[in-house]
Amino acid sequence: MNTEELLPVDILNKAFKPGLEYAWKFEDIPSVVAECEKLGLAVTGGEVQFFVQKSTCDLYWLSAGPKDKTPEENWATFCKRSYREFLESFNDIITNTDFEQEGIKSFHILYDLKREGVDICQYLCFTLRAITENEYYKLKAEYAAYLSRHKND
Repeated sequence: MNTEELLPVDILNKAFKPGLEYAWKFEDIPSVVAECEKLGLAVTGGEVQFFVQKSTCDLYWLSAGPKDKTPEENWATFCKRSYREFLESFNDIITNTDFEQEGIKSFHILYDLKREGVDICQYLCFTLRAITENEYYKLKAEYAAYLSRHKND
């Protein structure tokens, strides 16, 4: 079962799906994290985006997430740490970033909209990736196999 199938409809209905990931308004992120906690999902990260006119302006350098799971951590411990570390880095981004400036200096569409008097911050959202324990170990195995195949490249 994938994460999308686990999240409740009311949480998914608040989301944008600009690509392969879900993104929410900043104010919805704490409730999405709380829902992940209820479901036993680890939060693995996310980043700031502007989703405007069916275009995604991804500010990938403004990302939040936990450190990787350590081998000695059990899943429940990793999940709890993932929520705390994600929210700390998410809140740090919100507190210390001028999103409007980041957007207009990085994307012409946002610069043009701002010049036209549009409040571009209405298009701000934040992706959030969450994962089940089974998905985590499957991805880890796939990555190890990939590294093994390409170790001499």
